[in-house]
Amino acid sequence: MKVNFYKKLYNWSLIVFSLIYILLIYYYNYKKNFFLHDGDNYRGKFLEFYQNGYYKSVSEGTSILYNLVIYPFYLLTKDIVISIFCVNSISHLLIIILSFKILKKFKSKNTLLVSHVCLVFFFYLINSNYFATGNNDIFLGVLIVFFFYIIFGFLNNEYSLKKNILLGLIIGLIFSTRASGIFIVPIYMLFCVVHFILNKNSIKQLVVTPLVALIVVFVFHFPSIVEKHKLSFEDKSPSGYSVNWIQRNYLGLKKIELGKENMHRDAIWKNTKFEEVQTYVDQNGDASLPKSFFEFITKDPILAIKITAYNIGHIMIREIRFFGFLFLVIFYPILDFFKEKKMDRKYFSVYAFYIFCASIAFLTLTFVEYRWFAGYEVLIPLSFLVILKDRKFNENKYYLVLSLNLIFITLANLKSLITLI
Repeated sequence: MKVNFYKKLYNWSLIVFSLIYILLIYYYNYKKNFFLHDGDNYRGKFLEFYQNGYYKSVSEGTSILYNLVIYPFYLLTKDIVISIFCVNSISHLLIIILSFKILKKFKSKNTLLVSHVCLVFFFYLINSNYFATGNNDIFLGVLIVFFFYIIFGFLNNEYSLKKNILLGLIIGLIFSTRASGIFIVPIYMLFCVVHFILNKNSIKQLVVTPLVALIVVFVFHFPSIVEKHKLSFEDKSPSGYSVNWIQRNYLGLKKIELGKENMHRDAIWKNTKFEEVQTYVDQNGDASLPKSFFEFITKDPILAIKITAYNIGHIMIREIRFFGFLFLVIFYPILDFFKEKKMDRKYFSVYAFYIFCASIAFLTLTFVEYRWFAGYEVLIPLSFLVILKDRKFNENKYYLVLSLNLIFITLANLKSLITLI
């Protein structure tokens, strides 16, 4: 009787969870936000690319690969909004497909856990609203998740020279799309340590991937390398100003620190316009605001620590909100590390997630935007499955814990749904 009760509890929790999530997705993504945003002017950037040609656009700075992919859609539709929408919608679909291909590599006899994690993750991805973003984060996300698909194949002993070359190609394409591709570098370095050095695989294999990546980057960025001696990435600072985003972020964060603004990203993006930043610099001198990452952390390391700590806390709260308290198991490898005094290779996905969160929380020096997580999210459900794979629980407890997890997420979704309605 008890087993039947807990199983029924889980089934009913699952039904209510699914219904509430479907309503939330409808109201948030389709009724409220079904339009293409253009906060970073990617429409204008593509039209410049289309009009000026490849060489000039790349030498001036642009999202090379993203514009190249949009190009055929624009030739067919002659509408930049439809073209970007098509590219981003296809990218969203590819992220879902590739993510579940990665999860499929995970073998477990615990079908209840696997199905629970996959279902929660599926709704998470559908609700991400990636199709409506007017920027290249979601397109970059496809390359990121493809990067992980190859990486986890290697870790499952699916090595081949072709895949090594393909990995180099993907890394090169990542760096030909967006500067934030830099976040894969520490993860790739961890992979090299785990797979090639600790696992005593051939070091010769290690050379192939970066060599191919460098060749791809050189080919795509050639005009910018020749003309400007640097890689080509879009400049998001508006024309007509001598200030940049780092200066804007710094001034907005200082206003928060001084109590002039609330602790919210609107303090920067809505209440600290470039006009205000330019006026501040004109009045206080060119050296009054840091212009680069290193100037920021040397000028005010305490502020850098504060925004990093806030971002890490916000990331944890957000993921608990969408994955439930099951997300807390992701910290288990930390306890295991202090107990065993060594890193376990099987926890690679967890360590990769730690590295990504720490990097994005610190290196951006602003409030984290969760569209930057596109492609990296697959590390979360994969980490759950890896950590809980060998855990043995009483069947009643399993049903109860997973039911409570669904109820927790449902209540959070219900709160969001009520505010939307």
